[in-house]
Amino acid sequence: MSDLAGVTQNALAHAIPAFATALLREQPTRPTRLTMACRRCTIIRGIGQPVPVRLPATGHICVQHGILLSGADRPQLDINNCPEIMAAQDRTRRLLRRLTPQQLIFAEVTAIRQVRANPTPAWHRRLQLLHTANPCLGGGTATEDLVHAATYPDALDARNLWAISRRRHPSKIY
Repeated sequence: MSDLAGVTQNALAHAIPAFATALLREQPTRPTRLTMACRRCTIIRGIGQPVPVRLPATGHICVQHGILLSGADRPQLDINNCPEIMAAQDRTRRLLRRLTPQQLIFAEVTAIRQVRANPTPAWHRRLQLLHTANPCLGGGTATEDLVHAATYPDALDARNLWAISRRRHPSKIY
């Protein structure tokens, strides 16, 4: 592919980061996911179209602009009116100092199931705020992204407790 473009593989990998692993034939050092770059970050740089990027699997938010970076084919959500969601992303980064990304992802999936089974009043308030901040979203996957964003802070608290308890009891294997 680099021969067709007339550039080196390294230059092409830097220009298209989402495909860098395939181009350079190297394994990523941590789990990643493909998504689109924050729409506000790209506009600031004068880019008008979506840009695919590869981010750490535990990174869900552009903390500079308060945008939830959903999947590559889904809309980005404005979460500025829910500061606890942004604070949860900071707590996730701190938790990564003690856990592997894989442990954190597994704990998050488990905690989200628990939180969705027993939603809190704070969850309902966040969901309503997110609906207000993102009025143009219809149903389907966009609604699922809103529910995920509203669940994130509560799941992080449950995930934090779950992950720490697992580290104290290493004989328990998940």
